[in-house]
Amino acid sequence: MQETTKYAVGLDIGTSSVRCLIASQDATRGALSIVGVGEAKSKGVRKGQIVDSNSVIDAIDLAVNNAEQNCGFRINNLVVGINGSHIVSIKSDGMIALASQNHEIDQEDLDRLADNSITGRVPVNQEVLEVVPHEYRLDGQSGLRDVKGLTGNRLDANFTVVTGLNSYINRLKDTLAQIDIKTSKIMPNAVAAAKAVLTSSQVDNGVSLVDIGESTTSVAVYEEDDLRYTGVVELGGRHITNDLAMGLHVEPEVAEAIKLKYIDVSEHNEKGDIIFKFEGNDYQFNLDEANNIVAIRLEEIFEQVQKILKKAGYAGKLPSGVVLVGGVANTKGITEIAKQELNVVAKVAMPSNLGGLGDQIEDPKYATVVGLMMVSAEAPDALAEDFSDKPGLFSKLFKRFK
Repeated sequence: MQETTKYAVGLDIGTSSVRCLIASQDATRGALSIVGVGEAKSKGVRKGQIVDSNSVIDAIDLAVNNAEQNCGFRINNLVVGINGSHIVSIKSDGMIALASQNHEIDQEDLDRLADNSITGRVPVNQEVLEVVPHEYRLDGQSGLRDVKGLTGNRLDANFTVVTGLNSYINRLKDTLAQIDIKTSKIMPNAVAAAKAVLTSSQVDNGVSLVDIGESTTSVAVYEEDDLRYTGVVELGGRHITNDLAMGLHVEPEVAEAIKLKYIDVSEHNEKGDIIFKFEGNDYQFNLDEANNIVAIRLEEIFEQVQKILKKAGYAGKLPSGVVLVGGVANTKGITEIAKQELNVVAKVAMPSNLGGLGDQIEDPKYATVVGLMMVSAEAPDALAEDFSDKPGLFSKLFKRFK
C-alpha cells in the first residue's frame, strides 16, 4: 500500500454474528474504501453481552482474519461496539472557572468541563462511554456551540452522558486482549449505527435510530446535531424466530428460513398455504398466520421503543421520525408497523457510497460495523502493516493455552 494510505477498522460483536470491517483511507483526501470484510457465526454472546469468552474468541479471530486476508495487511487497533440493557444515558451539567479573564478557552478547558459533568454523578460500577455537550454558556451567555478561543470567567454546559457496567466492559476488553487486539474506543452500537446512516438534517431536526438486532433493540435519539438519549430493549429477531417456531410447530432453523424468505407484514401481503422445502423436508404453513405472528412481535418491540422515547421526552416529537437498521429491518412492511406504533414517519436505511467492497455491505445489518469503522477513521492515524508479519489464526489460538 502507498505510504499515504491509513486504515480504519470496526468490530461488531453481535449475538448471532461477529463482523469486522477494514477500510483504507487516503491521507490526503480522507476518502474511505472498503478493503476487508470478515464475518463469522457468533457464539458466547447473549443479549448483546459476552457470557463465554472462549467461545466468542474463535468467532472474533475468524472474522478479523478473514477481513485481514481480504486486504493483505494486519491491524493493530480498532473501534469495537458494545450493547445490552446495562447501557444507560443520564442528563448532567458541568461548570468550571477559567484561569483568567484574558485566558482563551482551549481543549484542556473543555475536557476539564466534561470531567466536572460526570464527577459524582456516575455510579462506581459504571464506566463512561460517551460525554456529549449540548450548548455552552460563557458568563451567562447561552446557546454557544463553539467556545474555543473565547475569553471569560465562568464556563458551563449541559451534557448527555452514556455509561455501561464496568464488569461487561472489562470482560470485552479482556476477551480482545487474549488475541492481541487493541481498542482505540468502545462505543454503544446504536451510536455507531447512527453515524453510518443518519443525515445531518435528520440529526438536526430530531430523529431516532432504532437498531433491531438478534436479541436486542437499541435506540439513540438525536436533536440539534447532538445525541440526546440512548436505551436498549431486550427483544429482537431471535424472539420473532422463536414465536414462528412455536406458532407453526417447526424447528427454529426452519422458522428462521421461513422468516427470511416469506414474511411480509404489510397490509397488502400475499395469503394462503405455502409448501416450503428445507434440507430435503417439506413443511406446510399458512402464510397469513405466519405474518400475523411476526406482526404481533414487531408491535411489541415498537411499543417498548415508544416507552424509551417517552422516557426521553421525544415520543411523537421527532420531525425526521425513526430510522430502522439491523437485520430485522429487512422485514417487508416493517415501516408500516413502526409508523402505526410510534406515530412518526419511519424508513429503513443502510450504509452506502463506500468504495472498494462497499457494495457487499449495503444492507441494514451492517450499519453498526460501518459506523464503528467510520469512528476509527477519525482516530489518530495508524499505518497498515504487512500481512506477512501477522501471527496466524492457529498461533494466536495456541497462545491462549500456553
